[in-house]
Amino acid sequence: MGDQILSGLGVPSVIAKDECIYCFENCLNDIHSDIITEEMHSLDLCLSCFQTICERHVSIHNRATHLSSDVDHASYLQIAKVTKLSEELEEKDTSKKLKLQVIERSDDEKYETIWVLKQFNGETQNFTTVTTSNEEQLSIESKEVIEKILRAKSQNLVDETKTWELEIKSCQHTQNFKNLKDLKNSQLDKCSSCNLTSNLWLCLNCGNIGCGRQQVGIDGNSHALSHFQANPEHALAVKLGSLSNESYDMYCYSCDDEVKFENKEQFEKILLQFGINLGNKLASEKTLVELQVEQNLNWDFKMTDSKGNDLIKLDANDQNGCGLINLGNSCYMNSVLQLLFNAGVPDWSLEQIGTEFPLDVVYPSNNILCQLIKLRNAMKIEPERYPNGIKPTSFKRCIAQAHEEFSSSRQQDSMEFFTFLIEQLDKKVLNKFVGTIPTDLLRFTMEQKLQCTSCHGVKYTEQTHGCIQLPLLKNDDSQE
Repeated sequence: MGDQILSGLGVPSVIAKDECIYCFENCLNDIHSDIITEEMHSLDLCLSCFQTICERHVSIHNRATHLSSDVDHASYLQIAKVTKLSEELEEKDTSKKLKLQVIERSDDEKYETIWVLKQFNGETQNFTTVTTSNEEQLSIESKEVIEKILRAKSQNLVDETKTWELEIKSCQHTQNFKNLKDLKNSQLDKCSSCNLTSNLWLCLNCGNIGCGRQQVGIDGNSHALSHFQANPEHALAVKLGSLSNESYDMYCYSCDDEVKFENKEQFEKILLQFGINLGNKLASEKTLVELQVEQNLNWDFKMTDSKGNDLIKLDANDQNGCGLINLGNSCYMNSVLQLLFNAGVPDWSLEQIGTEFPLDVVYPSNNILCQLIKLRNAMKIEPERYPNGIKPTSFKRCIAQAHEEFSSSRQQDSMEFFTFLIEQLDKKVLNKFVGTIPTDLLRFTMEQKLQCTSCHGVKYTEQTHGCIQLPLLKNDDSQE
């Protein structure tokens, strides 16, 4: 039955698999285990729409999809990440070369993934196990499908990468590129000069396979660079593990910079000469930018005082609510959310949106109302489930997806975001509810007086505003 479920399944290269679409449950566990138990954190990946749902919300997803299309999304891959054995971590740390003293491990280094393939019955509201990661009941083709799902890039990582990624341009070597006639018939799974099977770079001029430079947590003996030094006309190399239809790492050794082909079809034809079809390629390794972004995301900012002592943290409960974790630049957004959800606007609250998710929404990650309910449930209804706080990543992606500045990783102004957010809520959410909306409480009328310098006649105009900009006196005093 497992082969039947997975047969012909098209797996996207990017999957939002970091948290439940209805709450902030994740799949990380600080224990090692070979099986998934009820006490563990896990997520169920729907194999029909590739959304991740925690087990307590699967029934909502099932009803929503049934109402929208009369088709039950019944097949799920339950995923849990468990810590690797201590011997594996020690071996990893021994071989890992540190750069700038960065010692945080990535999720791939800390955890291994276990899974359960199962079916959901909408009538009984129960799961039936088909097979698990410990069992050998799947064909080679089905195992490859499972591997593609687990290797698919995280949506959060892709979003962060896009905001931080520098604009990569072509160079004279890509613009004037011509293959050399003597193409090597190389094996693509091993460096031609050593035994490394990862961090491999393909020379686009001749087909030589060389390992890359040493990176954070990645082995490399720089044999791709050595190949260029021996053959200066072989300037372009592409990282095999990074190849996908969406992105890839290409380096020009002559220009000493990351580059790309302006014409994607030209690049695809070049790869076909080496037997690589970019159309159905899924990346098996992270790009250089993704590695840098992942390091930033995993950086553990310590909340300590001037003496290095940990700050006292309030408990997450009904009285204190739930903390919001900074996404790197989201303090402006977090402060606004705390204001809206914690009576920051007098005589108004978001209680009117309720706690139940609308069943006519199949993709709540793209729906502002669903994102507000998701936040409110975590911050006001069940904060004790999140003692370490929550990351409002999906809310930021949803509300700011059409705004160039707020969708970036640049610092922003809280007042500007507050104004933008309220306007969006007025248009897309709060107009569905009866009652006062926050902009009515915050709007005011400003009167402008215009006087003619000749006749001294006066004209008065009125305009509605939501904020006042006050000029500040310039202060040149130095601060000691």
